[in-house]
Amino acid sequence: MRRNLALQAKRKGIKMNEKDIKEKNTSVEEKDTAVDEKAEEKSSNENKKYIIALIAALVVIAVVILVVSLTGKPSDEDAQEGDTASATETEETTAQQPTFVRLVDPEETYPIDLGFVKLRFPEEYKDTVKIDGVKKHEITDVFTLSFTADKKQLFDLSFNKDEKKGGVLGTLLMDEGNVVVYVKTYALDQSDVEHIAMQESLNVIIEALISDYDFVTGEIIKQEDTSVFEIKTDVTTLYYPNKWKNKVTVKEDGKTVSFMIDKRKLFDLRFEKSDGYLLGTYDGTPIYMVEYKAENDDEIAMQQDVNVIIEYLSKDKKFEINA
Repeated sequence: MRRNLALQAKRKGIKMNEKDIKEKNTSVEEKDTAVDEKAEEKSSNENKKYIIALIAALVVIAVVILVVSLTGKPSDEDAQEGDTASATETEETTAQQPTFVRLVDPEETYPIDLGFVKLRFPEEYKDTVKIDGVKKHEITDVFTLSFTADKKQLFDLSFNKDEKKGGVLGTLLMDEGNVVVYVKTYALDQSDVEHIAMQESLNVIIEALISDYDFVTGEIIKQEDTSVFEIKTDVTTLYYPNKWKNKVTVKEDGKTVSFMIDKRKLFDLRFEKSDGYLLGTYDGTPIYMVEYKAENDDEIAMQQDVNVIIEYLSKDKKFEINA
């Protein structure tokens, strides 16, 4: 009897435990349901934000399309011009050369013939501006052109020498030699517009020099003297730079040619076997160079210009250079 009661009591306890488990399971399920509902609510909110952003983006695209349709897109021709302009800018940047534009059409100018060069001046001032000193000159001549109008001095151009104490206009580079051009302008009343315009026609001369010749503005460019003078010897004629003629004393005694400064030797050329360096042979005769101490850069240059002697000897078939 007591055993049955105990079993009943255990069974009741088990039933009670089962009930508790069911209640706990129910509570867990409710919590899971709440979590799922919150997750669904959060997902729904995020979807709404996504949709709003998408709508906003579509509105912006629609506005852009509307603006383009109203203003119009660039035509192919405009685009091509843009490409051409960009290409031109690139070329100009690379070349670093400005486009030359004439101030006056050449047909509206007349020539001023100076012999070795022709200047150009506006035709409109041909009978107004007087030019003194115009004639055919040699390229080495020193002379000045004076430009005046109504007895008013406009400007002067001096060639090869700054006779009027002006500024350097530039250097005319020519095969026969370089010509340095100087300019001096005169003060005019600022209200004298007519004569100021005549004076500014100097720019027409400059642009014509640049266009028609090799003219470098604002610089003095000296051309190196490449002329030579003769040195007669028993073996052959030698040629040495003319720029040293008044600085070097040349003494020849049959077997030796000595190049000296103030009785001090720079170098000898000897037509027999000797100490020094064999330059070559002329018709079987050896030519040796004996070098002495040089005291400055000019003297070193004088010694090095033995190469000019060798250059002229090499033009003669009788000379064999020492290889």
